[in-house]
Amino acid sequence: MLLALLSLSILVLMPMGTILINSAYQDGHWHLTSLFRQLVDSYTLSVLWNSIQLAFLVTIVATLFAAPLAWITVKTEIGRHKWLDIVILIPFMTPPFIDSMGWMIFMRPRGYLEQLLPGLAGLQTGFFSLAGMVLIMSLSLFPFMYLVIKNSLLRINASVEEAAIIYGASKLRILLKVFLPLLISGYLMGALLVFVKTISEFGTPATLGKQIGYYVLTTEIHRFTSTWPIDFVKASVLSLVLLTTSMLMWMGQLYISNNYQYQLISGKGNKLRIIALSPWQHSACWLVIAFILALSIGIPYFSIAATALIDLAGLGLSWDNLTFKHFAEVFSFESEAFSALLNSIQLSLYAATICTALGIWYGLTVVRGQSHLTKIIDFASLLSNTVPGIVVVFGLILFWNSPSNPLPLYNTKGMLIITYVVLFLPYTVQYVKSAAEQISSNLNDAAEVSGASEFYRFSRVTLPLILPGVIAGWAMSFIIGQRELVGSLMVKPPGFETSATFIFSEFDQGNTSLAMATALVVVSVTVSMLAGLKVIESRQGVR
Repeated sequence: MLLALLSLSILVLMPMGTILINSAYQDGHWHLTSLFRQLVDSYTLSVLWNSIQLAFLVTIVATLFAAPLAWITVKTEIGRHKWLDIVILIPFMTPPFIDSMGWMIFMRPRGYLEQLLPGLAGLQTGFFSLAGMVLIMSLSLFPFMYLVIKNSLLRINASVEEAAIIYGASKLRILLKVFLPLLISGYLMGALLVFVKTISEFGTPATLGKQIGYYVLTTEIHRFTSTWPIDFVKASVLSLVLLTTSMLMWMGQLYISNNYQYQLISGKGNKLRIIALSPWQHSACWLVIAFILALSIGIPYFSIAATALIDLAGLGLSWDNLTFKHFAEVFSFESEAFSALLNSIQLSLYAATICTALGIWYGLTVVRGQSHLTKIIDFASLLSNTVPGIVVVFGLILFWNSPSNPLPLYNTKGMLIITYVVLFLPYTVQYVKSAAEQISSNLNDAAEVSGASEFYRFSRVTLPLILPGVIAGWAMSFIIGQRELVGSLMVKPPGFETSATFIFSEFDQGNTSLAMATALVVVSVTVSMLAGLKVIESRQGVR
């Protein structure tokens, strides 16, 4: 157990502590007054305000997209189409920076909107603004809010609604006095999580936000760590602000979870009241679904695919301008794109395998232990999933780039692997914990009484039972490794590219067709694998 805590201290806790030390300790002295001045100066407050404003607006708009879909799939017969849940999750599975690129190509001057619908070209100006950022990020995050609201609706028994109807309550009064109070706690937890994910997001602010001059905490942290003049002190201060804001949101989520939960499921079963729709209402519901899916999937994926197939961007959409040469370049053994794809596969294989081994170790330690050290191990193993990714990566940079660190890992592939391991570790730990918690301790006790060694008990009893969770955790780590941007961008060695950094740099340099061809390959594979993983998990849940 002490060894597990020591390894987590090196991987997670010490890098996080380095951020706090670096923001206030310089040249051998503590500068708390200077730290306070930097925390409250106009620049820091303006960047913080931009992040909070963006997160607040995205939470509202994501709710407007998610709430109608949740109501339709729970309260009407349309919900019997289970494939809708998988399709609605596709935007959440798509890397946000690729979504942003698709939308930017679609909406830019002489883009696909102007070519297909010239009368709507006036929308271009409004898109390249804060409103466009809010739209893109809302379309990326609304599936998360959809799941939260849907699960809350599923927990409301039909008897509650029927009792209100018997007492003569109108539909509006039932909505305001029955549904809203029962939904509010679940919704607030979902809203806080969406808020945290928005202020932690790097991809969309780094693509569209950079173009319109809207700077947030994540993009400014990246700027101070990657653009001359490098200023690690300023990056530390901004990381501390982002970390504090995120932790306050998580504390709010935990407070609501612990104090404002209603017990809605009893031993009588949980029957739902399905609303019968008239033909026009049925059509209207499908139109709502089609509209939201067209915005969240249709437009960005159309732009990505069309751009990948276009020979010359200046000639626009035409049959004579279609080509597969960009895909041929992606799969050419000597191309930079193919090298980047191989690099991502190699790094993800190493990182996922290490994560799996560590996840089994930490997960079983947490499930079987009862001491205070166990709680610390549980906290540390999941910390990188609650802290914004860019803060985790910056902490790793400070720790492993320190002159006092004896291991020369910085600017090597090993640094990338460590970064991936720290970022993806919570997935394997959670999957292993979830599987291990379902195993009765009697099985292990019976094997021990029969004289089985500890290794034999693990290999013949525990491992076979947690294997589905282990495989799912490995697969999730591997899939996310194919699309990891912020960690790869900040710690990759010079001249080394992953699929995400290659797409990002090619798009930034104007080579959009090759960037989108690579993106389409990565997105198609990862989304298919994630969707397959979700299908398997749902079937196992039914069993």
